[in-house]
Amino acid sequence: ALSISGLDTKNFSFYGFVPTETKEKEELFDRIKKSDIETKVLYESPKRIVKLLEYINKILPNSYIYLANELTKMHESSTYGNISDVYEKVKDDPNYLKGEYVVVLSNKKEEEKENALSLEALIIDEVVKNNCSIKDAVSIVNEKNKDISKKDIYNAGLNLKNIIK
Repeated sequence: ALSISGLDTKNFSFYGFVPTETKEKEELFDRIKKSDIETKVLYESPKRIVKLLEYINKILPNSYIYLANELTKMHESSTYGNISDVYEKVKDDPNYLKGEYVVVLSNKKEEEKENALSLEALIIDEVVKNNCSIKDAVSIVNEKNKDISKKDIYNAGLNLKNIIK
């Protein structure tokens, strides 16, 4: 999950399963808030994932998150983005009640959010999700991200083609 999250992997902290006790959970997230390490990895059960996302949205509202479930299995799924967007997507979706979750969290400051996911990571994500070519993935990323320059997305696609050669 960490390697495909698109978030900074130079330094990360692994916290394991989120405690179920309120006091322990508050202590954990207090450490997370104060940590100098940008990327954090957590596990959560499907029964508690919505409540965890709601909690993160409340205490770290400017966070970026990559949420992966059923990794390496037939029904693998993932989603990423601002915590509020991910929470809204997951909270009413009954399909999110299956499988254990890996939560990769980056609580960057608001002004740094735009660069949280590299364009190459967005393109590779589309290649994997849609089983398509880099060219097709570039088109999909262009369509989904009107606020990002087409030229930058195209150049990221070229960079990937050069790496893959």
